[in-house]
Amino acid sequence: MRTLVLFAISVIYILLNHCIAWRFLRYIKPETTILSFSIAQIIFVICSMTTIVAFTMEEIYWGKIGAFGMYWFGFICIALMILTASEIFMSVLKHVVNIQLSTTILYTVFIINVVSIFGFFGYGILTAQNIVITQYNVAIDKNSSIPSLKIVMFSDLHLGYVNGVAHVEKIVERMNTIESDIIIIVGDLFDGNYNSVGKPEVIRDTLQKFKSNYGTYMVFGNHDAGNSFGDMKDFLESSDVIILSEESVIINDTIVLIGRKDLSPIGNQGSVERKDFDVLLPEEYNHLPIIVMDHQPAKINEYEKADLVLAGHTHQGQIFPFSLLTKVLYDLDYGYKKNDRDTQVIVSSGVGTWGPPLRLGTVSEIVEIDVTFKNE
Repeated sequence: MRTLVLFAISVIYILLNHCIAWRFLRYIKPETTILSFSIAQIIFVICSMTTIVAFTMEEIYWGKIGAFGMYWFGFICIALMILTASEIFMSVLKHVVNIQLSTTILYTVFIINVVSIFGFFGYGILTAQNIVITQYNVAIDKNSSIPSLKIVMFSDLHLGYVNGVAHVEKIVERMNTIESDIIIIVGDLFDGNYNSVGKPEVIRDTLQKFKSNYGTYMVFGNHDAGNSFGDMKDFLESSDVIILSEESVIINDTIVLIGRKDLSPIGNQGSVERKDFDVLLPEEYNHLPIIVMDHQPAKINEYEKADLVLAGHTHQGQIFPFSLLTKVLYDLDYGYKKNDRDTQVIVSSGVGTWGPPLRLGTVSEIVEIDVTFKNE
């Protein structure tokens, strides 16, 4: 079944590439038909194959071919949006305003489209690679053995053909400039395929350079799964990252940290089952601040006994206008919220990208959270 679905998606993607090339040609050669096979259309189809092999042939490391496939996917996404807007505009000119689409108009629209596509494509790549630090101040009305706690968090790195050694080194360098008490990774460190990660031993050594007082903790996201899940888990354990999956831990008698299994992993993610939240709460430590790591923010309203919930997953839509969709799908798709039960929630847009390696209208971020306690 999975093979059939992947085949159908691949065929649709190839046809989409063919059609986009055809639409480009129509601006300068209106007589071109969708059934023609120009050099441009053949090139687009060949380029689309690099995306397909990177996504579907997971047992092979495709290196630069895989990276090109991801960037090509981003280019096609931008081209599709620009060309769709262009087609709507020209349809209005022709059928509403009754303007004849002359050769001059078609050439002008063609040039505007090309400039817009490459402009947004380049801007999207630069925005995705530029990491910002987003700061929050959180007050928890409970006592702790320390007056405050500095959490440094990231999510959704999606290690793979695009986000590799250089991006991880940048993240670790930026995070180590912050004197953190604890480092938290809220899922999707991987992109669903361990074999797409280049130089994993270098990335492992880099992750071991994280500096904090209490260590680095992580929960799995929906993409931290699949046929190579065992390799992902072994990699993390050798990287000094502590995995919490339906587990709670008391950190230096200061906080209770609870890690949840992802709601909907894409493929194998081990035998651990998601439990009722109350089962994970150690009753003898209920007086301590309770912090929950849950990759997806879909269940944030169920954490009545938690003081702070940390999540990611949404990417805040990653590329506008998908950010409008995530706002509809989630009570909180990005940022900070305090509900009527005094549970505070922070959802990150992530530090990497999934699919198109671009960001438009969103940021790649590291989250710095200054938590203070009542301590009366």
